[in-house]
Amino acid sequence: MNYTQKLQANLLRNNLQRYPKSINKLINLRRQAQSSALAQLNLQQGLKARVDQLELMDQNYLKEVVISKFKHTIKPQKLNLLERKQNQFNQLIAKAKSQTSLATQQIAIKSKYSKLKAIDIEFFSGVLGPENIIQEHDEIKPYNIDFTKKYVGQCSLVLTPQNEKQIQEILKYCNEKKLAVVPQGGNTGLVGGSVPLQDEIVISTKKLNKIIDFDPITGILTCESGCILEVLQNHVKSFGYMMPLDLGAKGSCMIGGNLSTNAGGIKFIKYGSMHGNTVGLNAVLPNGTLLDSTQGLRGSQKGFDLNHMFIGGEGTLGIITKCQILCHPLPTSRQVSLIASDDFEQILACLRHAKRELNDTLSAIEFMDYESVKFSLDYFKIENPIRERNYKYYLLIEASSNSCQDQLNQQFLEMLEMMGEQNMYQDAALCESESQIETVWKIREGISMATANNGFTVKFDVSLQSQDFADIIDKTQDLIGSKAIMIGHGHIGDGNLHLNCTIKGFDNKELLKELQKQLEPFVFDYINDKKGSISAEHGIGLQKVNYLPQSKQKEQIQYMKMIKNAFDPHGIMNPYKVLTDL
Repeated sequence: MNYTQKLQANLLRNNLQRYPKSINKLINLRRQAQSSALAQLNLQQGLKARVDQLELMDQNYLKEVVISKFKHTIKPQKLNLLERKQNQFNQLIAKAKSQTSLATQQIAIKSKYSKLKAIDIEFFSGVLGPENIIQEHDEIKPYNIDFTKKYVGQCSLVLTPQNEKQIQEILKYCNEKKLAVVPQGGNTGLVGGSVPLQDEIVISTKKLNKIIDFDPITGILTCESGCILEVLQNHVKSFGYMMPLDLGAKGSCMIGGNLSTNAGGIKFIKYGSMHGNTVGLNAVLPNGTLLDSTQGLRGSQKGFDLNHMFIGGEGTLGIITKCQILCHPLPTSRQVSLIASDDFEQILACLRHAKRELNDTLSAIEFMDYESVKFSLDYFKIENPIRERNYKYYLLIEASSNSCQDQLNQQFLEMLEMMGEQNMYQDAALCESESQIETVWKIREGISMATANNGFTVKFDVSLQSQDFADIIDKTQDLIGSKAIMIGHGHIGDGNLHLNCTIKGFDNKELLKELQKQLEPFVFDYINDKKGSISAEHGIGLQKVNYLPQSKQKEQIQYMKMIKNAFDPHGIMNPYKVLTDL
């Protein structure tokens, strides 16, 4: 072995050996930080300095020593290997630094909150009455566990206020006593945003469930935030109107939660987001102040519209207690077709054609891969509407209008015939009755319930260009291999993909953690490279809090933190969610 070969071997061996040592240093530092709140506070500055020192030393070692000094002696393939190893290490150290930051932040935040005392419970009992306080472990359990069963809190007290005034008194008291709280509606969230992480008090809005008014002239619905979406849909339907929002979880999700996450749903392509359909709302701030903008008029420009701070705020600024939603006239006719193909390019061609041909009558256009469809078919024990054979991709298209049903049917038939002539699909089905339409929608809307029933699910709700849907599904399946099944479905018309990794059963938590650690960096890096968003409609919650900088400019995050501190200076509202390092 000549001198150059020995040098290459030594450099590779020495650097590969240094990686675990450096990572172990970071792990030990993080464990020190987690030992106690006092130790964390004393070591915080020193910890950050040592992490920065390690990062600088390790990230620059190969670049400054190996690559620049010995570049002329190393063969290109070896140089590429060294650079790949360095990139891998950079990712490891960034992840370790992020975990250290999160651990120290959680300890720091937790240390500033008060512990719940008997005198606090006595106060809440006086405000609400003992019948509106839950302390029994078995009764509290559903409030502590999120819909995906991944996030479990340690809450020991649930409050169920019945009106706005009670929420004002609760929050004012909690703010003064520095007691952390988590607002909770139907608890159908998928990113850990609606459950406690530690021992926060849960404030449930389920008893704020009154429908206050519906104006059939303006189409404005006024209701409390604890109203279930499906109840509201049925109420306005009796007046010949429809809600602008429709979700698979409509039977249990609440309108306050829909607003807090700015839910999109299957009608987004036609009616837009909750930002555009909210006329007014009431919100209680952490200090007990009530902000009331429910005036029942759409045309109003009086400076900053604070409503939009709470829509998509995920309960981190205050609690929405009442809202006014703009509803739309209920169409008199609708039609649905299901298109199938093994070629994703054909699906994209159908998407483009449907948006152009149906235009203002297009009310929904949904994508499903075969695995998604199969979960739903098996769960509901129903047959595939396209019975010829199973296809890799499916496209659900719905149009609705106030024209007669025959006219809408004819429009659909002409569109399908044109698509067939241009070889845009391999098979298609056109619904012939309302029951068939409901069956097709049951398949699409039942996917989340079917996968939740199957076992643990690592869920991603991302914004992405439609042409990338199939690519990310395939790449993530290749990444995890046979350990689990990747499925994809979503609102392809507006680039919203629900990418899920589903595991059979609820026993293997280690596999769940392994897959989550494996998938999250890959998926969010992919989304970042494609200039997408890490959250389309589910929110940031707890799951995505460390990845927010990949979708938002640092200056935007700084201003978000300033807004949070202005509304909630003590940080009692839904801590650990959306923002870090407050």
